[in-house]
Amino acid sequence: LKLTGKTLKYTTSIERGDDTALIAELNADLDGYNPTIFLFRIIHRFNKRYYDLFQDLYQEDKQISADGEKLLLSLAEEFKIGQYQQERIKLDVTYNHPENKRVVDEYKDVLISFENVEELNRADIASLNRLRALAIKNNIPHYLFDLLDEVLLKGKKLIHGDEPEYINDSRALLDGLFSLEKGGLDAVMDKDDIVKLLQNKKQSMENRDYFDGLLLEVGKTCDESFEKGDTMAFERFSELITYFDRFDTTSSAINHIAFMSEDVSVEKLRSLIGNMRAFDDIKKDLFKNLFVIDLLENKYLTYTGRKKVISLFEGITAVDEGYKSLSAVSAEIEMVNQEDQMYALLYKTAKERLDKIPGAMNGKDAHDGILKEVLKSLLHSGPVEQIPKKIMKKVFTSLKMEGFYTYEILPEILANGDMAMREDFLKNSGFDRFFIEDIERLYIEHHKVPPAKAKNFKDLIEQTNIPQEQ
Repeated sequence: LKLTGKTLKYTTSIERGDDTALIAELNADLDGYNPTIFLFRIIHRFNKRYYDLFQDLYQEDKQISADGEKLLLSLAEEFKIGQYQQERIKLDVTYNHPENKRVVDEYKDVLISFENVEELNRADIASLNRLRALAIKNNIPHYLFDLLDEVLLKGKKLIHGDEPEYINDSRALLDGLFSLEKGGLDAVMDKDDIVKLLQNKKQSMENRDYFDGLLLEVGKTCDESFEKGDTMAFERFSELITYFDRFDTTSSAINHIAFMSEDVSVEKLRSLIGNMRAFDDIKKDLFKNLFVIDLLENKYLTYTGRKKVISLFEGITAVDEGYKSLSAVSAEIEMVNQEDQMYALLYKTAKERLDKIPGAMNGKDAHDGILKEVLKSLLHSGPVEQIPKKIMKKVFTSLKMEGFYTYEILPEILANGDMAMREDFLKNSGFDRFFIEDIERLYIEHHKVPPAKAKNFKDLIEQTNIPQEQ
């Protein structure tokens, strides 16, 4: 019984629903005992139906359509499945998707590697932020990473050395505005104060440090003043929190548009315009400076994401000036998404066919001829009808570039550690960093690159991702 319990506790076969593998494990562990065991699998049928439906809807595109959400809501209401249980099911399905699991497990491994350090340096933060950006792209819920931070970081400081200057500035500014001892409750909060605090909050988000903790401290001070009958500080703090809420909402919305392949509703655009006006009322071009400029410089922003951010900003600016309609901006972003989805589908299909042809991707023999024949076959039996010429040309060029990088450039970089070659290829190829990292990961796995060399290569990549000191 003890051996059976141990096997059942540590096996992954139950989670996978693989009864054949489970029986094989039990037979191996109980070899020589020849017992008779009765195992009963107890399943909550209603939860299982919700789980299977969510999995089917999520599996292909890693997102749930509006119609899919309606189906899930209807099933939850019919079977009285609580919100907590729904979230647990969604989290389990999302985590166990193969592409997502790799990202989450890597994030967890990075956090575990910090176990014996007290502070994280900029390279550590860059590594975590890269995976969080990939999580947004893969539509992985951010709260999963927040939970991992809470459990595994255990209060570690996220900035190496002394407290950053912008945190010191924010503390001093908030202290002057809200401190009971320093008479801050009678201070006047002007627009320059709000701009400075918003800019500091932005930098704090990038470095993932203590800014929100400062706000909690101020909130307690304002609560004390409110209890004493002074409402001015509380009202001023509420005004400040409103701007921070706008910041969080706007930042989240724009990042989702930039990194995810989802269309943008007219309602969301209208909300963004309202927030743009609110920020620009404080200071001209504040919206652009807070949410657009640095995002366009993000190394992990894809080519498609960059196009969408530019279309979004130029579009809502034109709407605000009366030169464009909200529906036109929404249609432009939808078109970019459709072209990207078409390209991704054709690329995947062509790659699968090429992988079945020996030597097709290594740049040797009749490489171009093989590519052209495969792509020509897609015109007649591919997943997309009426393929635009520019999309087909882009797929052809990308496949050639992938083969060139995989068999010519990457082996040389692994041999000599010349990351300038990698950066030069990224700049000239137009490939996304996430895509290149997938190619590198697969190459290292397939060619069984020694762990020490693979780790050194990964460390070099992280070094190139460290943001410049501000």
